Amino acid sequence: MGQITKGVRSILSLPKIYNLSQNLMGANWIRREFIEEFVRPQKNSSILDVGCGTAEILACLPETVMYWGFDISKRYIESAQCIYGKRGGFQIGLIDEQ
Repeated sequence: MGQITKGVRSILSLPKIYNLSQNLMGANWIRREFIEEFVRPQKNSSILDVGCGTAEILACLPETVMYWGFDISKRYIESAQCIYGKRGGFQIGLIDEQ
C-alpha cells in the first residue's frame, strides 16, 4: 500500500504543512501525554516508531533514547533526518520491505 497524496493529502505531504496541522490540533500536548503515560522511557531505552511522520515525538523524548523511525513518506523522513538526524535513525519504506 502506497502513500495517498491526492486531494487535501497532497498538501499534507509537505512536512511543514503536516507539522503545522499537527500542532494546530494539539499534537505536542498529545505526544507528551502519550510518552508520560505509555512510553515512559528510561535512560538508554530503544524506541521503534513505525509511521513516525516527521519524528516530532523526538522533541519530547530524552536525548539518551535510541530512536528508529520508519515512514513511507520520503519527504517526512528527509525532514526528520534534517532536524533530528543526530538523535535517531530513519528509514523510508514499509516495515515489511526492510
